[in-house]
Amino acid sequence: NVSDDDAFETNATKKPHRRTAHRGYKYHDDEPPELVFLETVLADAVESSTRRVKIFEPIVDDLLNQIGTDEDFSNSVLHQMAPLKDQLQSFDMFVAQAYECLKRLLNDDEEMLNMLLTEQEEARKTGVPVDFERHTQVEMILGVYARQFSVVQQEANFLLSRIKSKQEFLELELDLYRNRLIRMDVDLAIMGVATGITTSVAGFFGMNLVSGLEDSHAAFIVVCALSSISAFCVAFYFYRLVSGKVIQRRAEERIEKIKTMTNALSDMTALDHTVKKIVRSG
Repeated sequence: NVSDDDAFETNATKKPHRRTAHRGYKYHDDEPPELVFLETVLADAVESSTRRVKIFEPIVDDLLNQIGTDEDFSNSVLHQMAPLKDQLQSFDMFVAQAYECLKRLLNDDEEMLNMLLTEQEEARKTGVPVDFERHTQVEMILGVYARQFSVVQQEANFLLSRIKSKQEFLELELDLYRNRLIRMDVDLAIMGVATGITTSVAGFFGMNLVSGLEDSHAAFIVVCALSSISAFCVAFYFYRLVSGKVIQRRAEERIEKIKTMTNALSDMTALDHTVKKIVRSG
């Protein structure tokens, strides 16, 4: 028969064995309680972080799929991205801080040695210092969980990068849509200027004033032809001014000038040598 206290001790000692076997580190029976406690805390933190990543993954997948099938980018879908990104960034900061904390501990042998509280207490009683090599026992535990926190951080960064990539894609799509609206507005403005010429001519001849052309049989055709040609020329000029080819040609000319100046200033040693030669020869 096993008493309640013995059963409690048996369960308490078996639980760390199951966790450490799952996490890649296995305790011996004589492990100090502070290391058992440390491993239990780190195991819970890693498991909690891993569960949160598992929760975030389907949410991110579902949201990105909705955005991919939503051609008009409805506000209800886009507004869900901001809080999800904030939560992921907050979670990433938590994991990064935990990982950095473990890294700092791994780089400090004295701190790892001081974490052996039982042995430090015995050393104070006996006056014999703790063997310095004992810090490797703590280092092994911290190293295992530091790698696991690093994996969790990489998974969180991957989810964040997916959201950021989708945001950049949406920004590009919105920029293209905005450019199309601007181009349509420019086209309408050019058409308005061009038709304004014919409208002005029609307004002049519609004043019911005597101009001397009332009896001319060709005046109507000539005025209509001239005003139409003028409107076409104005529209052609402005369309050509804002066309992509003209803008591209101007950009290429500026790029060539920049390249020429960059090539001229790239090798300052040769330029200085040439100047010295010119001064000496003069």
